[in-house]
Amino acid sequence: MKARLGLSMFGLTLLLLPVAGQAAKTKATVQLRDPFPRVTMITEAPHVDFGTTANHKKQELTAKTVKGKLEVLNTRTPANWEVQLTAGDLVGSNHGVILRDAKLNALEGTSSKSSNYAELPEISEAKSPKNSVVMSSKAGNVGHFRHHYGKEHFELKIPEWGPADQYTANLTWALRSSVK
Repeated sequence: MKARLGLSMFGLTLLLLPVAGQAAKTKATVQLRDPFPRVTMITEAPHVDFGTTANHKKQELTAKTVKGKLEVLNTRTPANWEVQLTAGDLVGSNHGVILRDAKLNALEGTSSKSSNYAELPEISEAKSPKNSVVMSSKAGNVGHFRHHYGKEHFELKIPEWGPADQYTANLTWALRSSVK
């Protein structure tokens, strides 16, 4: 019995002794797949409505509604890009008359991003926009970038006694490569 106990203790002692020089090395791998083609594109742009007002006096209006936001998707790592805003003339729907001396301004708003990896893009205001850059980003900024506009971020200055009509201006949000 003593021999068995001694042999059992010896076996237990061997199990508890550390085994020197034993190690195993493995690797952890991951492949990130881009579900989008390598592009930079505008995926959404805001629609602005200033409502209805009287034409007998000069006015500075803020937008009644702004639907949507300016959103850029960049899946091209090396791309520098910017969004340029151009506003066309306010043209009447009944007679095609241009509302002269009207000025549309897009103020800065706020920006956000979908990735912690990316930096926020630079934003700026567009006063009476004729090819004004409203958002730009440096190379390596990958993800969704949003420029949020509230009603207070669009202003329209209209002249006194403009012909009564429903006026529309085309807002062109152009995305282009830039050199920074």
